[in-house]
Amino acid sequence: MLIKKTFPCDCGWSGEWVTGGFRKQKSLVEIVEDELVAAKQRKTREAWRTVYQKLLGKFLQCLTILKSDLGINLRLVESGVINLVIDDLRMITGFVINNYRLEKLMASVNEFNPFKVLGVKHYEIRHSNVLGWLLSPEENHHLGDFLFKKMVLEVLNLDKNIQRRGLFNVTETSIFLNSFHDLEVEREYTIESYQGSNKKYIDLVMVSHLHKMVVFIENKIYSTEGVNQLKIYYDTIVQKYPGYDILPIYLTLKDEQPSENYYFEYRYLSLYQLLSNLLPLKKEQMSDKVYSFINDYLCNLRELTVKESDHKEVCEELYREYSREVNYIVTCKEGEMNLQYLENKQLYDLIRKYKDISKYIKQHGDVDYFKRTFYQFIDQHPELTYREDRHDVAKGAFCYPKEYQLIQNFNGLTLENWYSDYPCPLIFDRQNNSISLKFEVGRFKDVHLEQRKKFVEFFRENTEFNPNDTDVGQIIRKQLPVKDWKNTEEILQKMNELYGMLRNDQEIIIQAIKDFWE
Repeated sequence: MLIKKTFPCDCGWSGEWVTGGFRKQKSLVEIVEDELVAAKQRKTREAWRTVYQKLLGKFLQCLTILKSDLGINLRLVESGVINLVIDDLRMITGFVINNYRLEKLMASVNEFNPFKVLGVKHYEIRHSNVLGWLLSPEENHHLGDFLFKKMVLEVLNLDKNIQRRGLFNVTETSIFLNSFHDLEVEREYTIESYQGSNKKYIDLVMVSHLHKMVVFIENKIYSTEGVNQLKIYYDTIVQKYPGYDILPIYLTLKDEQPSENYYFEYRYLSLYQLLSNLLPLKKEQMSDKVYSFINDYLCNLRELTVKESDHKEVCEELYREYSREVNYIVTCKEGEMNLQYLENKQLYDLIRKYKDISKYIKQHGDVDYFKRTFYQFIDQHPELTYREDRHDVAKGAFCYPKEYQLIQNFNGLTLENWYSDYPCPLIFDRQNNSISLKFEVGRFKDVHLEQRKKFVEFFRENTEFNPNDTDVGQIIRKQLPVKDWKNTEEILQKMNELYGMLRNDQEIIIQAIKDFWE
């Protein structure tokens, strides 16, 4: 059965659109209607572009059917579709041609590295294996115990580990002068069971029986700690090697802190710098194959540490300037493109070529400049603070004066999952073209709702403010325009201006809070 729809065409023709090629399926017009509803809900330019790309192939197929079945001249419609393709082609071409920052980024990201080719770039166990090989004095790299001693000395002397230094009784001089030729290195050290728990594995355990010393490493790249994981590992080593000096090291990519404070912190960036300085000094002692392998591993570490940091700045610049083009390439489904015309084929080729790098740019460059600027604002105002675990919402951020912490009976009133520890926060909100700052009386726990009602009444009677007695009541609000939401300097300037506009009101509000609650 044929599916019919009445479709008024821009070229003046109006009649029944017979989609003979879509028997027992939705008509093209019905598909268009569904897609437009979905795009309208998403409310973004890219969503509308996606509709066009997704339906273009089906649309051009139907043109052929319409021409043959109905004898209609739809060149104007066909020309309009091709013009859209040409517009997009010009947009993407302007992004990729003679864009030296983009070319340099692609060359760096696509640099050959066997670890990347093998798909083990981020695997902790692979890094532990390489590190275990490098730290073992008996392996064929001819480094002896040199790297082991250098790494331990560096860990002990990091500023972040100064307060832990007293937990490890071996002096730097002893480590420097002693020979650790007897060092035994075990990878994936097995803990059969611990108080009924499942089998566990410590990434690297290094033991010198000669000097009664154990160094073990828990390696974290993108994974997180398990429940009591660090405590279990430490207790196991202490029990296994009584009377030994024990140095637990927490090796991380992103500078995470260990849950157990007796673990010494160490970063992959520091390891990369150590190996980079060491490798040229020991080149003559190594075979070409060993040197090449260690150099490849260094390249892998550079990608994980230095390069990713360097790339982030470039990605932010490119995304800030070409967000429309990047989003277009990322969201475009090239498999649904119609390749009947030359322009479509050219656009298809460009999207395929630049799809991966566009995803990379979006991943590292799509920054929430508002939240970044909010943290800069807080740093500039030590009299303010925020709830670290839950302070940011989709379009705003909560903070409050530290003076609240000194007000008796003012803590513990709000809902536990709310965005502030205190019920009268300062809230930055962002709209399309403006930013606002407001004080409000927030959400109280049910047991304190009667107190909230009295508090609001007190505000009305003793100040010029008039918050409502619903679950959230605005006290005062100021607003300023914002031209560029990617300009952190402008956003920070507006935040400071708004805060300055409310400083006098803040003093009145704090005094009213003290008068009521103390």
